[in-house]
Amino acid sequence: MDTPQGAYDRSSFDHAYKSFDLCLPIGVSYDFRRLSVELRSSPGLLKAVDKKDYTNVVGQLMVGYKFSVK
Repeated sequence: MDTPQGAYDRSSFDHAYKSFDLCLPIGVSYDFRRLSVELRSSPGLLKAVDKKDYTNVVGQLMVGYKFSVK
């Protein structure tokens, strides 16, 4: 079956990528009075694609404010 232009064949896509990933989260956080900021990176430890040397990397930024509840 032919796929339309711009589409992909899902069966070849599913076989190329791994369904499991393992990462090691590394980050820093800073609290100043009621404000909290955190920066985190999670580099993948396993290859994400067969026959390639690709790994996943996730970056996160969190900004929070602490409310006082009485």
